[in-house]
Amino acid sequence: MENIQFTFFTLIFLLVGLFIIWFSLFGKKKYIDEMGFFLADNLIELIVGLAFTFSPTLIKRVLIFVFGFLWSLLFGILFVKSLSAYFN
Repeated sequence: MENIQFTFFTLIFLLVGLFIIWFSLFGKKKYIDEMGFFLADNLIELIVGLAFTFSPTLIKRVLIFVFGFLWSLLFGILFVKSLSAYFN
């Protein structure tokens, strides 16, 4: 029973990643420009947040797309593994 819950969890997060990709491609320029990072826990997050905040819209779209792609890839792999474990 726990495996089906994990499968639904990964499916939901896979769809979130696909929505992030969709938003990076078709989102309005106004909403892309208003996005930003709020708090940084370490130096890497601070550098990425500053680069995102002060970059033009095209670079922001690329960064959002890469984030959504990596997110979808991670949860897509987990989803396929959980499905294969469920049917075996």
